[in-house]
Amino acid sequence: MYTMTLPMMIVWFIALSVTLIVTWAAASHRVKGEPIGMALLTLAAITFWFTGLILGFFVTHFSSPTLETWWHALVVRVAWQIGGALLFGLAILTDALLTGARLRRPGTWLFVAVCVAIGALASFNPLRDLIEGPAVLRGAAQIDVERHTRVKGGASIRAEVRLTTPDGDRYAWNLVGWPAEKAEEALGQCVDMDDVEITMLRRTKRVIDTHCR
Repeated sequence: MYTMTLPMMIVWFIALSVTLIVTWAAASHRVKGEPIGMALLTLAAITFWFTGLILGFFVTHFSSPTLETWWHALVVRVAWQIGGALLFGLAILTDALLTGARLRRPGTWLFVAVCVAIGALASFNPLRDLIEGPAVLRGAAQIDVERHTRVKGGASIRAEVRLTTPDGDRYAWNLVGWPAEKAEEALGQCVDMDDVEITMLRRTKRVIDTHCR
């Protein structure tokens, strides 16, 4: 689907490891006849939902979108975060039904609504980018890059991309980490920055393509 960078591989490794550990622990308790406090579906839904909330951001952050694949990482993140919330809500309603609890109780539905709302809020920006599509802006562009060396080793990078259109509209995006490196790489090929066409995802702040005119 989308380009598998090393940071993205680490994200998927952590998510898969957490899922396998939870599954193994639940299966072990079931084999031994020990209670785990909830149904396997509920446990799986909680794991899927929480890994999406914690790691879903990195799906878009560490992606390398192109003109052909810009929507891939967005779909994965939205499906992971909203899908996880819906699955969790379904598991809660299933548990309430199987345990004889009344589904008409407002507390049960309120809890489900809150879970779904959290999933929707977590994926709000990628969902908007997915609906609106990439923005194509043209004008005078400028990028300022700052690199800092951390006390405990490693380095951080920040970039501010500014663009002024011929109509006088001004845009500015602050990028950190991987997106900043990709933006510097994309705009670095433009010697004359007075007439640049930038294609980018404005909500998740990813520069997709640049053309220097």
